[in-house]
Amino acid sequence: MSLLGRALKSMRHHRIATSILFFYDFIFLSCLLLLGCFMLYLLTSTEQLSSTISTIRAYDTSLYAKPFEELMDKTSILFLNTRLFFIVFIFIGFISTLCIQFILFRFRKQEYRSYLLLNEQTSKLCHQISIEQLILLNIALMSLFILYVFFHSQLFLFLSRIETSILVSQPTKIENTTIQSTSQSTSILDEHGFTRFHIRPFLISTKNERLFDLAIRHQFPIVVSFLNALSYCLIYFSNYVIFYVKKKNVF
Repeated sequence: MSLLGRALKSMRHHRIATSILFFYDFIFLSCLLLLGCFMLYLLTSTEQLSSTISTIRAYDTSLYAKPFEELMDKTSILFLNTRLFFIVFIFIGFISTLCIQFILFRFRKQEYRSYLLLNEQTSKLCHQISIEQLILLNIALMSLFILYVFFHSQLFLFLSRIETSILVSQPTKIENTTIQSTSQSTSILDEHGFTRFHIRPFLISTKNERLFDLAIRHQFPIVVSFLNALSYCLIYFSNYVIFYVKKKNVF
Protein backbone atom coordinates (compact mmCIF):
# COMPACT_ATOMS: atom_id res chain seq x y z
CA MET A 1 0.00 0.00 0.00
CA SER A 2 1.28 3.48 -0.85
CA LEU A 3 2.11 6.03 1.83
CA LEU A 4 -0.92 8.11 0.86
CA GLY A 5 -3.21 5.08 1.18
CA ARG A 6 -1.72 4.19 4.54
CA ALA A 7 -2.09 7.78 5.71
CA LEU A 8 -5.77 7.91 4.71
CA LYS A 9 -6.43 4.53 6.35
CA SER A 10 -4.76 5.68 9.56
CA MET A 11 -6.79 8.91 9.55
CA ARG A 12 -10.03 6.92 9.24
CA HIS A 13 -8.95 4.65 12.07
CA HIS A 14 -8.08 7.56 14.41
CA ARG A 15 -11.10 9.75 13.67
CA ILE A 16 -11.20 11.53 17.03
CA ALA A 17 -7.50 12.45 16.93
CA THR A 18 -7.86 13.47 13.29
CA SER A 19 -10.81 15.74 14.07
CA ILE A 20 -9.02 17.38 16.99
CA LEU A 21 -5.92 17.97 14.90
CA PHE A 22 -8.00 19.47 12.08
CA PHE A 23 -9.72 21.93 14.42
CA TYR A 24 -6.35 22.87 15.90
CA ASP A 25 -4.98 23.56 12.40
CA PHE A 26 -8.08 25.52 11.44
CA ILE A 27 -8.06 27.73 14.55
CA PHE A 28 -4.31 28.31 14.56
CA LEU A 29 -4.17 29.10 10.84
CA SER A 30 -7.19 31.40 11.18
CA CYS A 31 -5.38 33.47 13.80
CA LEU A 32 -2.07 33.38 11.93
CA LEU A 33 -3.56 34.40 8.59
CA LEU A 34 -5.72 37.06 10.22
CA LEU A 35 -2.58 38.65 11.66
CA GLY A 36 -0.94 38.36 8.24
CA CYS A 37 -3.94 40.03 6.56
CA PHE A 38 -3.87 42.82 9.14
CA MET A 39 -0.18 43.42 8.42
CA LEU A 40 -0.95 43.57 4.70
CA TYR A 41 -3.82 45.95 5.37
CA LEU A 42 -1.55 48.23 7.41
CA LEU A 43 0.94 48.29 4.54
CA THR A 44 -1.86 49.25 2.17
CA SER A 45 -2.98 51.87 4.67
CA THR A 46 0.51 53.36 4.90
CA GLU A 47 0.74 53.63 1.12
CA GLN A 48 -2.69 55.24 1.08
CA LEU A 49 -1.66 57.81 3.67
CA SER A 50 1.56 58.57 1.81
CA SER A 51 -0.42 59.22 -1.37
CA THR A 52 -2.85 61.41 0.57
CA ILE A 53 -0.01 63.49 2.03
CA SER A 54 1.52 64.00 -1.41
CA THR A 55 -1.84 65.09 -2.82
CA ILE A 56 -2.49 67.54 0.01
CA ARG A 57 0.95 69.07 -0.32
CA ALA A 58 0.46 69.50 -4.05
CA TYR A 59 -2.90 71.28 -3.83
CA ASP A 60 -3.01 72.87 -0.38
CA THR A 61 -0.80 74.20 2.39
CA SER A 62 1.50 71.82 4.22
CA LEU A 63 -0.46 72.55 7.40
CA TYR A 64 -3.21 70.16 6.29
CA ALA A 65 -0.68 67.34 5.75
CA LYS A 66 0.69 67.37 9.31
CA PRO A 67 -2.16 65.39 10.90
CA PHE A 68 -1.86 62.75 8.19
CA GLU A 69 1.90 62.56 8.75
CA GLU A 70 1.27 61.97 12.44
CA LEU A 71 -1.31 59.34 11.58
CA MET A 72 1.14 57.60 9.25
CA ASP A 73 3.71 57.48 12.04
CA LYS A 74 1.13 55.87 14.34
CA THR A 75 0.20 53.40 11.61
CA SER A 76 3.85 52.47 11.12
CA ILE A 77 4.26 51.82 14.85
CA LEU A 78 1.12 49.70 14.82
CA PHE A 79 2.55 47.69 11.92
CA LEU A 80 5.77 47.03 13.84
CA ASN A 81 3.80 45.88 16.90
CA THR A 82 1.63 43.61 14.74
CA ARG A 83 4.74 42.13 13.13
CA LEU A 84 6.10 41.35 16.60
CA PHE A 85 2.87 39.56 17.52
CA PHE A 86 3.06 37.68 14.22
CA ILE A 87 6.59 36.45 14.97
CA VAL A 88 5.59 35.41 18.50
CA PHE A 89 2.60 33.55 17.08
CA ILE A 90 4.84 31.67 14.64
CA PHE A 91 7.07 30.64 17.54
CA ILE A 92 4.01 29.43 19.47
CA GLY A 93 2.97 27.39 16.42
CA PHE A 94 6.45 25.88 16.22
CA ILE A 95 6.38 24.79 19.87
CA SER A 96 2.79 23.54 19.72
CA THR A 97 3.57 21.45 16.62
CA LEU A 98 6.39 19.75 18.48
CA CYS A 99 4.11 19.11 21.45
CA ILE A 100 1.52 17.57 19.14
CA GLN A 101 4.11 15.11 17.84
CA PHE A 102 4.89 13.96 21.38
CA ILE A 103 1.18 13.58 22.16
CA LEU A 104 0.54 11.58 18.98
CA PHE A 105 3.53 9.39 19.73
CA ARG A 106 2.14 8.56 23.18
CA PHE A 107 -1.33 8.01 21.76
CA ARG A 108 -0.23 5.76 18.86
CA LYS A 109 2.92 4.09 20.19
CA GLN A 110 1.38 0.62 19.93
CA GLU A 111 0.61 1.21 16.27
CA TYR A 112 4.11 2.50 15.64
CA ARG A 113 5.58 -0.52 17.44
CA SER A 114 3.62 -2.86 15.15
CA TYR A 115 5.03 -1.14 12.06
CA LEU A 116 8.58 -1.34 13.36
CA LEU A 117 8.22 -5.00 14.38
CA LEU A 118 7.32 -5.65 10.74
CA ASN A 119 10.69 -4.15 9.77
CA GLU A 120 9.18 -0.85 8.67
CA GLN A 121 11.80 1.82 8.07
CA THR A 122 11.67 4.72 10.51
CA SER A 123 12.02 7.23 7.69
CA LYS A 124 9.05 5.75 5.84
CA LEU A 125 6.91 5.86 8.97
CA CYS A 126 7.88 9.50 9.53
CA HIS A 127 6.88 10.28 5.92
CA GLN A 128 3.48 8.70 6.56
CA ILE A 129 2.92 10.76 9.70
CA SER A 130 3.93 13.92 7.84
CA ILE A 131 1.54 13.16 4.97
CA GLU A 132 -1.34 12.59 7.42
CA GLN A 133 -0.86 15.97 9.05
CA LEU A 134 -0.25 17.80 5.78
CA ILE A 135 -3.57 16.50 4.43
CA LEU A 136 -5.34 18.07 7.40
CA LEU A 137 -3.29 21.24 7.08
CA ASN A 138 -4.25 21.72 3.44
CA ILE A 139 -7.91 20.97 4.09
CA ALA A 140 -7.86 23.70 6.75
CA LEU A 141 -6.11 26.11 4.36
CA MET A 142 -8.58 25.48 1.56
CA SER A 143 -11.50 25.90 3.97
CA LEU A 144 -10.11 29.28 5.03
CA PHE A 145 -9.60 30.35 1.41
CA ILE A 146 -13.19 29.42 0.53
CA LEU A 147 -14.41 31.45 3.50
CA TYR A 148 -12.28 34.37 2.31
CA VAL A 149 -13.75 34.22 -1.20
CA PHE A 150 -17.26 34.58 0.22
CA PHE A 151 -16.48 37.09 2.97
CA HIS A 152 -13.51 39.12 1.70
CA SER A 153 -15.47 42.40 1.81
CA GLN A 154 -16.50 41.77 5.40
CA LEU A 155 -12.89 40.96 6.28
CA PHE A 156 -11.71 44.22 4.71
CA LEU A 157 -14.24 46.21 6.74
CA PHE A 158 -13.37 44.27 9.89
CA LEU A 159 -9.66 45.06 9.54
CA SER A 160 -10.52 48.68 8.82
CA ARG A 161 -12.59 48.93 12.02
CA ILE A 162 -9.78 47.38 14.05
CA GLU A 163 -7.25 49.84 12.67
CA THR A 164 -9.64 52.73 13.22
CA SER A 165 -10.45 51.79 16.82
CA ILE A 166 -6.77 51.38 17.72
CA LEU A 167 -5.52 54.58 16.11
CA VAL A 168 -8.42 56.83 17.03
CA SER A 169 -8.12 55.74 20.67
CA GLN A 170 -4.59 57.18 20.72
CA PRO A 171 -4.72 60.90 21.54
CA THR A 172 -3.03 63.43 19.28
CA LYS A 173 -2.26 67.09 19.74
CA ILE A 174 -3.94 68.23 16.56
CA GLU A 175 -6.59 65.60 15.99
CA ASN A 176 -9.51 67.83 17.05
CA THR A 177 -8.04 71.10 15.83
CA THR A 178 -10.07 73.11 13.32
CA ILE A 179 -8.04 75.23 10.95
CA GLN A 180 -9.55 77.56 8.41
CA SER A 181 -7.41 78.29 5.35
CA THR A 182 -9.87 81.06 4.45
CA SER A 183 -12.96 82.46 6.11
CA GLN A 184 -15.12 81.02 3.37
CA SER A 185 -13.51 77.55 3.23
CA THR A 186 -15.83 74.59 2.74
CA SER A 187 -13.15 71.90 2.92
CA ILE A 188 -14.21 68.69 4.62
CA LEU A 189 -10.93 68.93 6.52
CA ASP A 190 -12.11 72.19 8.09
CA GLU A 191 -15.55 70.84 8.91
CA HIS A 192 -14.65 67.52 10.46
CA GLY A 193 -11.10 67.79 11.75
CA PHE A 194 -7.86 66.24 10.64
CA THR A 195 -8.13 62.48 10.85
CA ARG A 196 -8.68 60.38 7.76
CA PHE A 197 -11.29 58.45 9.73
CA HIS A 198 -13.60 61.42 9.24
CA ILE A 199 -12.98 61.30 5.49
CA ARG A 200 -14.46 58.12 4.12
CA PRO A 201 -12.74 58.22 0.69
CA PHE A 202 -9.39 58.22 2.51
CA LEU A 203 -10.41 55.40 4.82
CA ILE A 204 -12.19 52.87 2.60
CA SER A 205 -12.41 52.80 -1.15
CA THR A 206 -13.32 50.21 -3.76
CA LYS A 207 -9.86 50.59 -5.30
CA ASN A 208 -8.10 49.77 -2.02
CA GLU A 209 -10.35 46.78 -1.41
CA ARG A 210 -9.56 45.45 -4.88
CA LEU A 211 -5.82 45.92 -4.34
CA PHE A 212 -6.07 44.17 -0.97
CA ASP A 213 -8.05 41.28 -2.48
CA LEU A 214 -5.61 40.97 -5.40
CA ALA A 215 -2.63 40.89 -3.05
CA ILE A 216 -4.24 38.16 -0.92
CA ARG A 217 -5.02 35.98 -3.96
CA HIS A 218 -1.49 36.35 -5.33
CA GLN A 219 0.18 35.66 -1.98
CA PHE A 220 -2.00 32.69 -0.98
CA PRO A 221 -0.22 30.06 -3.19
CA ILE A 222 3.13 31.25 -1.84
CA VAL A 223 1.88 31.03 1.74
CA VAL A 224 0.47 27.52 1.13
CA SER A 225 3.75 26.32 -0.38
CA PHE A 226 5.79 27.80 2.45
CA LEU A 227 3.55 26.33 5.17
CA ASN A 228 3.60 22.90 3.52
CA ALA A 229 7.38 22.84 3.17
CA LEU A 230 8.00 24.13 6.68
CA SER A 231 5.42 21.83 8.27
CA TYR A 232 6.70 18.78 6.42
CA CYS A 233 10.28 19.34 7.54
CA LEU A 234 9.25 20.09 11.13
CA ILE A 235 6.92 17.07 11.44
CA TYR A 236 9.31 14.66 9.71
CA PHE A 237 12.46 15.54 11.64
CA SER A 238 10.71 15.90 15.01
CA ASN A 239 9.19 12.42 14.64
CA TYR A 240 12.49 11.01 13.44
CA VAL A 241 14.20 12.36 16.58
CA ILE A 242 11.39 11.01 18.79
CA PHE A 243 11.71 7.53 17.27
CA TYR A 244 15.48 7.63 17.60
CA VAL A 245 15.36 8.67 21.28
CA LYS A 246 12.44 6.49 22.37
CA LYS A 247 13.11 3.40 20.29
CA LYS A 248 15.23 1.58 22.86
CA ASN A 249 12.95 2.42 25.79
CA VAL A 250 9.57 1.90 24.13
CA PHE A 251 10.07 -0.44 21.18
